[in-house]
Amino acid sequence: MIDQWVNWRDNRGRRAFVVPSAFCSTDEQVRSLDQISFDEWLRQHNLTSSRLLWYCDYACRDDYGLRLENTSAWAGLFYFCSRVRQSGMESQPFITFPEGNGRFVKHMAAYAGDNMATGETAVSINPTESGVEVLCLSGDNLRAYRCREVIYSAPVFTAPFVIRGFREQRPFAAEEFQHNAWFVANLFLSDRPRQRFAKDFPLAWDNVLYESPSLGYVNATHQKGIDYGPAIFTYYYPMGGDGNQRWQLFNYSREELAEVCLSDLERAHPDIRNICERIDIMRWGHAMISPRPGFIYGGEREKALKPFHGIRFAHTDLSGLALFEEAFFHGIRAARECCENLEAVKRK
Repeated sequence: MIDQWVNWRDNRGRRAFVVPSAFCSTDEQVRSLDQISFDEWLRQHNLTSSRLLWYCDYACRDDYGLRLENTSAWAGLFYFCSRVRQSGMESQPFITFPEGNGRFVKHMAAYAGDNMATGETAVSINPTESGVEVLCLSGDNLRAYRCREVIYSAPVFTAPFVIRGFREQRPFAAEEFQHNAWFVANLFLSDRPRQRFAKDFPLAWDNVLYESPSLGYVNATHQKGIDYGPAIFTYYYPMGGDGNQRWQLFNYSREELAEVCLSDLERAHPDIRNICERIDIMRWGHAMISPRPGFIYGGEREKALKPFHGIRFAHTDLSGLALFEEAFFHGIRAARECCENLEAVKRK
């Protein structure tokens, strides 16, 4: 079934699923997948193995923070098909660094140099007849910028709180862009966990626990190439897709969340408590966009791609997929649109 969708092409030669998703086919056969859940699609095709369903559920939680029954079938198939060019080929390789996406941020910041201001928070964006006024908080001081064009790269749900006139004019329904909550924990270990059996599989970079509600953990020190001594495990736990997830997450104490980590990891590493010296926990109330059934082709994403009085939106929310490649695409798209519009104004 996956090979069929990997090899599928529409009458314009476009693939059903590809990264970035803006280049996916919009054929009705593809669009219709967004009307049902991934769980329903699997069962329609008699794919009901308990292990297969668990793995697909893990995939949905991993990329979308959603359970199988809450994920669009389009998004579920995108996960498995988008990075494989042809059936039989390996999935495209990924890039990773010890400091994560921070490596990209530092690289791009070095090129931006003095053109980039940091440590400022935009608290009000006001479209006017002559452009856009942006009010920023920098420490205890307010700073105003007058712009001809603005790229708004924050999560879409924040727009009604920051952009003046958004609530009244409603260029799109920001509330339709729903997000899921996670917490992430960094466990600082004095040593690597002991192997339980002589033929245990060696500690990997990405480690998944079967039938766990978590996503497992990443060995953040894996790329040092040392298989002994102190290590840092980064543990990921999506809260699921129900409406109370954020309240639940923020009502848990730090100690309760730490116990969730240790109890879960203890199943694979019985000595984890003895070697864990410190646990840092971060709660993410709006960790990633939710591609629920009906959202990808529901129309609101397309509306959000249009400028609002000189403000252009650029965020992974606009793809319905919280992927770095999607962030790159929308940033470049919005920047090009700004440049083209400014050039057009100059020519008048």
